[in-house]
Amino acid sequence: MSFTFTKKLTGDIRQLFAKAKAEAEKAGGTISGDERSGGFSGKTPVGTIHGAYTVVDGVLTVTIGKKPMLVPESAIREAFNGYFS
Repeated sequence: MSFTFTKKLTGDIRQLFAKAKAEAEKAGGTISGDERSGGFSGKTPVGTIHGAYTVVDGVLTVTIGKKPMLVPESAIREAFNGYFS
C-alpha cells in the first residue's frame, strides 16, 4: 500500500540532499535524483522500501510506493525526518 507525506525543508536544500544521500548510503539505501525530484530505495530487515520524492517551494513530498507490511509508516517518516534535518 502506498502513502504520501510532506516535510518543510529549512536551510540549504543542496546540503540537506547531500547529507540525506550519505546517510541513506550508510544504511544500505540509495537516493537518485537531485534537490527537485528523484527516487529512492532502502533496505530493512524485512524487505525493501521504494519511493519517489519532489521538492516544490521548500516542501519535500515523499510517496512510498512499496514497503514491507511489517514496517510502520511512522518509522519511515521518522527516518526521513532524520535524513532531512
